[in-house]
Amino acid sequence: SAVYFNPTDRCNFNCTYCYIPEKMRKHGDNMSEEKLLKGLEILKAYFKKTLPKGRRPQIIFHGAEPLMNKEAVFAGIEKYSDYFDFGIQTNATMLDDEAIAFVKKHKVGIGISIDGPNEKTADSLRKDWKGEGYFSKISKVIEKLKDHPGFNVICTITTENMDRLSDTVDYFHKSGVKVCMLNIIRCTQKKSRTVKPDDAIAAKHYMKALDRSWALYKKTGRKIIVANFANIIFGIVAPSGRKLMCDISPCGGGRCFFAVSAKGDMFPCSEFVGLPEFNGGN
Repeated sequence: SAVYFNPTDRCNFNCTYCYIPEKMRKHGDNMSEEKLLKGLEILKAYFKKTLPKGRRPQIIFHGAEPLMNKEAVFAGIEKYSDYFDFGIQTNATMLDDEAIAFVKKHKVGIGISIDGPNEKTADSLRKDWKGEGYFSKISKVIEKLKDHPGFNVICTITTENMDRLSDTVDYFHKSGVKVCMLNIIRCTQKKSRTVKPDDAIAAKHYMKALDRSWALYKKTGRKIIVANFANIIFGIVAPSGRKLMCDISPCGGGRCFFAVSAKGDMFPCSEFVGLPEFNGGN
């Protein structure tokens, strides 16, 4: 019912834990607007055969950084927004006022990645190719998007920020974020394993952050939902109701969704785009 669509291999960031190989992020392909539109047309025809009438499939523009190919992405959204529910997962550095207005107009879901409550923590692993972080710029984008219905924030849990998760929940709540995800790092590439926390220690900090989200709700009456925890509970209570992301067992990769690379190659999940042995066709 969904596709993670990677319109480019490239990224303006060089995050320590990225699962896409550095060479691809520096010199990889950009999908042309023509090919992107063709890809969406193929997917539309496919989903018309496989989904019940009235069910809207989801296309999440993912990456690398999808807005490195913004013109093609926005052309696809404009042409097919009457059929697909679109989302974009982004580092937010290329979301200027014009792009934000477009996203709101077309009711596009937006996920922003930010890994801590302050510059020191958030920028420790998420930097551009010159080694510069963007916490302050991303914070301003969050302020502009906080009331957008499809907005959420993702924090990746590493050795560098796990002891600041409760503070991070505080920061998100103060910033008006309604939905966040606290995702333990996935170690597709060897480099990311250097910042993988011990599971038991990370779990303690994660549970503490959940407690903090509840305390904030009791204090203020305003919720901040830790979505991946909510997904796990939902999966237990209503196992057939949660189909899209990674919080079902076994995961949905290749069953409920798949990924398309900038070359049009197909993979079970975006995590595998840099691993040719998982290529399932084009």
